[in-house]
Amino acid sequence: MEFIETRRHWFDRAVKHYTNGSVNVLNLVEGEEAIVTSPENLFAPFVVHYAETFIIPENIKEYTIAPYGKSKGPKIATLKAYVRV
Repeated sequence: MEFIETRRHWFDRAVKHYTNGSVNVLNLVEGEEAIVTSPENLFAPFVVHYAETFIIPENIKEYTIAPYGKSKGPKIATLKAYVRV
């Protein structure tokens, strides 16, 4: 049996995330922009905007999300969904 877990993350600087054996589905729920990067350069950095959803495959293992552009300074938030293992 699989269970979907959701977490809201508030941050005002770069934060590391780990896939922990599951695909991660995220949505930027507060703030105008964030940049998503791979510390191991497994994908090109990309910018997400308010209300956009993005997917990080399980095989990425580790990624970073940081406020970007007009969102630098105040706290922003993502909502992350993943399969609890």
